Amino acid sequence: MPEFKDLSLLLNPLSVAIVGASPKGNTWPARIWANLQRFRYPGKIYPVNPRYDIIWEQKCYATLDDLPEVVDNAVFIVSAPTVVELLKQCRLGKFRTATILSGGFGEGNDREGIERKDFLQTYARERGVRFCGPNCMGLVSTRSRTVLSPDLRLPSITSGGLAVVSQSGGIVGSVVRAILGRGFGFRYFISSGNEVEAELSDYLNEFLQDSEVRAMAAIVEGVKDAEKLATVARRALAQGKPVLILKIGRSPKGMDATLAHTGALAGDDRMFAALCYQNGIIRVRDIDEMLNTAEFFLRQDRIPAGRKAAFVTFSGGLSGMISDIAHDIGLELPELNRNSQSTLSTLLGVGTSVGNPLDSGWASRVRKRI
Repeated sequence: MPEFKDLSLLLNPLSVAIVGASPKGNTWPARIWANLQRFRYPGKIYPVNPRYDIIWEQKCYATLDDLPEVVDNAVFIVSAPTVVELLKQCRLGKFRTATILSGGFGEGNDREGIERKDFLQTYARERGVRFCGPNCMGLVSTRSRTVLSPDLRLPSITSGGLAVVSQSGGIVGSVVRAILGRGFGFRYFISSGNEVEAELSDYLNEFLQDSEVRAMAAIVEGVKDAEKLATVARRALAQGKPVLILKIGRSPKGMDATLAHTGALAGDDRMFAALCYQNGIIRVRDIDEMLNTAEFFLRQDRIPAGRKAAFVTFSGGLSGMISDIAHDIGLELPELNRNSQSTLSTLLGVGTSVGNPLDSGWASRVRKRI
């Protein structure tokens, strides 16, 4: 049985250190500070930078070792070589988890980057810490009001039942804004980046521990452990929590792009499709389909138990279109029983067609009776 990492402190920290803190207005550290203030993060925040004594009207610490307590999440916003150097200098274990926004850890498949990636993995294993990233855009938890993202375009965050994890940092911001624009909220959204330590399945498994999460969506460039993904997908299915995955890198050019972006190997798309089919994962083809499917599940009280469905339309053309789509995806449209057919035939007039799908036309006679 695969082992999953405990990411509770990573996603819901009670204290945060901003490593690379800067008073300069439009820098990423300043943006993260602004977002934490804007969304009223209730925990303690510690700026870390040896160049300053005071930042944001509070004490700034020269190193992580100088912090007055062990923080739950240290956010690194410095260059990749500096990240490695700071970790080597940190001897007192003053952080439990870290979110590393910096790139340069093997996503381009260069030798130095791969060495830095290997260092992070060894460090995490030996110190027992958890890493989000590197090469990511941070994370947001409405559960704890933790906003470790430099994206200042986030509208007012609404709490809801959707949890999102994306290996692409740029896409996840657009998805979240679209989700909020549709009027439903989310519990978490995570930019997981290169996933040198915590990976896709670990985040999905952590989402399952939260009773407020009703559906999960993932934007995936590559899967490191198919067995872990299958295991967490089956757990989600047993809990009635759908898993939606948008897989990037199906084409040869798409595979090359994912390797250059996060260092992920996209793998054989047919094998990934089989993995999804066998373990109840709903695979979507683009962002619009992801949003529509997520909204469908979030607005339902329960997941349908089987493949049977009934539809009501106002057009014969729509009835035919729905029938075609149902045929393509294996959805069953059973005939209505005789009593239902008889009752509907009495209620509905000319221009309607009783069946499944039911073409109600303008249903003028129904409206008069109502």
